Amino acid sequence: MNIVLNELSLSPIKYKVQSDQEARNIIDQFVEMLHGLISHLGIKSIIAADDFYSFRITSDYGIQEWLKDIYVKKKDKDFMRIVLGNKCTRIHKENYALSEFKVHAGETYLSGTGCLVAYELNGKTISLVTHSLWSEHKISGIHITLDSETEETLSTEAQLDNIFSSAQVALLQDEVVDHTFQHISSGLDLWDNKALLFPHLEFCDSVKDQLIEDSQGFHLKQVLLKLQRMNAYFRDDDTEYDPHKLGMKARTESESVQQDPELKKQRMFRMPNGETRYFFDHISFTGNYCGRIHFLPNKANKICCIGYIGKHLKTKRF
Repeated sequence: MNIVLNELSLSPIKYKVQSDQEARNIIDQFVEMLHGLISHLGIKSIIAADDFYSFRITSDYGIQEWLKDIYVKKKDKDFMRIVLGNKCTRIHKENYALSEFKVHAGETYLSGTGCLVAYELNGKTISLVTHSLWSEHKISGIHITLDSETEETLSTEAQLDNIFSSAQVALLQDEVVDHTFQHISSGLDLWDNKALLFPHLEFCDSVKDQLIEDSQGFHLKQVLLKLQRMNAYFRDDDTEYDPHKLGMKARTESESVQQDPELKKQRMFRMPNGETRYFFDHISFTGNYCGRIHFLPNKANKICCIGYIGKHLKTKRF
């Protein structure tokens, strides 16, 4: 999902912000929304024009003043510095000179590069609430471009999804998760998005290489669906762990495996907290080989740790 800053919201229209305190509150709310997008929805970068780095809401108060404001929490300042330094993809307005997006603003129009980019990337805008226009779920306007063959001007009425509050971020989560899930194309993609897709699963570090080494798309699809089902079970079920409720023929290893030192060792993995445990519970997946997902349930905390994803581990018979 492409998230693009609506730079028109950086400067108030008609409605004038009356004080530094009001300006501070507007930026505070915007930063809280950004935090939700990046931390909870996995948005890796905000697309923004250079205006973002020096905007002012009043003649005396803008982002730089906010970063120095003693009334702003240090953690919020630190987060915003990270966003400005590492979480922004800059756009240059001169690269979009051949098209235009004009936002309806009462009896006039406002031309916005951010809105244009959001339209062309089929993305969403994010706005600071400096005017009532930017506290709407939709931004209405006209997309104008030149036909490359006839050189005629083409105009299209359009609406953009606009994010302006933290409440909207929570509502977006299902959409973002579904979009991300559908676009996972490699084991590395799965690993990089695991926290967003599977918040009730945690993964041992060793799983990363196991996912990357398996290049079979059919395996990846099966693993994704099984992890999705596991995440739903550990999220929704409040009773003790029951392999029958989990389904997918979940089972544990035989006594012959659990009592054999060498076979046990193959099922021992280091968890994210540094603790080393045996992962005897497992489910299967099929493909070019007989695959296994080994896991350790923690129903008390509604979490399941994934220790291994790969080929069937050795047993007495296999």
